[in-house]
Amino acid sequence: MKALQRIIYVDDEDYIRELVQLALEDDFQINAFGGGAQLLQALPVELPDLLLLDVVMPVMDGPTTLQTLRQQPDFSAIPAIFMTGETRLEKVQMLLDTGAIGVLAKPVDITTLADEIRALWAKAQFS
Repeated sequence: MKALQRIIYVDDEDYIRELVQLALEDDFQINAFGGGAQLLQALPVELPDLLLLDVVMPVMDGPTTLQTLRQQPDFSAIPAIFMTGETRLEKVQMLLDTGAIGVLAKPVDITTLADEIRALWAKAQFS
């Protein structure tokens, strides 16, 4: 199984983005962006092992960001996890239908976030 090392994280909420970065930076290399459009303007960035995307963002939401990244050859197969406060089964299924390997409910528990990401990563590696 490939080791998870580099994550691109996109969230428009500064406070949440900083909190998640702090929670994950001891375990992973985090490259954070304040929105999908900001990430796309920064391409090419160092390719990540995983995309961690907020769902609801102004200008470009998480699913649109993922769809746009999938059109880039280098990003077409990079696994993605969504984070959202909208956890109705239909919404979660719609996000999984985009090809995401998982959906994490907001607010996230920063004490277990790295382990939750690793678990979804490991599950995807064996699928």
